[in-house]
Amino acid sequence: MAATLAKVGYGSLLKRGDGGGTEVFTAIAELLSFSLASSLDTVEATHMESPSSAKEFIAGLLDMGEVTAECNFLNDATQNLAAGVQLDMKNRTKRNWQLYIVSNTTNTISFTGFVTGITRKATVQDKITLEVKIKITGLPTEA
Repeated sequence: MAATLAKVGYGSLLKRGDGGGTEVFTAIAELLSFSLASSLDTVEATHMESPSSAKEFIAGLLDMGEVTAECNFLNDATQNLAAGVQLDMKNRTKRNWQLYIVSNTTNTISFTGFVTGITRKATVQDKITLEVKIKITGLPTEA
């Protein structure tokens, strides 16, 4: 049996572009986790002669989905309402983003998106966290 090629996510980053001519990307501080979910719409194409009276479907539009990222809440310049992701949501700013994923090889997913959700979570015996949701618009690129 071959050895596993699994990797831990340590070292992965979510980076936010500054929108400049030569764009500079800054990592969102203290990222704990992220997820990226996408889907393909389906369109029903059933007709009066569909085989075996079974529904038929065709592929519709891609929905590149949403990135959900959780980080330690610092309220710093990457997170706060003065200059960070909270300001992006308030101002409805479309921004360039990069997910830098540590895997077998360096993998960067670049995309454009809007911050659509901010959740702060605090419990009695744990750290305060900030969850950021970014809706992807268009098709990401991967390098």
